[in-house]
Amino acid sequence: MVRMVAEGGADVAVGSRYVPGGGMGDWPLRRQIISRVACFLGQAICPVRDVTSGYLVFRRQVIDGVTLDPIGFKIGLEVLVRGHYRTFVEVPYVFTDRKAGQSKLDFKVIRQYLVQLGRLVAYSLRRPAERVRISLT
Repeated sequence: MVRMVAEGGADVAVGSRYVPGGGMGDWPLRRQIISRVACFLGQAICPVRDVTSGYLVFRRQVIDGVTLDPIGFKIGLEVLVRGHYRTFVEVPYVFTDRKAGQSKLDFKVIRQYLVQLGRLVAYSLRRPAERVRISLT
């Protein structure tokens, strides 16, 4: 991902479960459904397939002068919606279920995501439609 940005091919690189070569490994069906629904909802305002990914690499100017207002764990979605970039690439990765500890995904996290998504939809409706995102995938 670093190489994709450092070599000048993309402004943003996103680790994605939803491109060829990516996946969710041994995730339980319930978690897979929640993830897919969350991504589907986010794609209304963001062209990236894996909008809930927390794995991002981006050029500094993507967030220069940008006010980020994340709730919970989805700072990546803030960057992808509010950031200043033209090109992005999604790099496949497989996110396997954790072997130790507890998942942070609970009702509170889902609620935070929906509130954040609502704020970002409102932001998207207010901003000028100047951005055309180009996927290098």
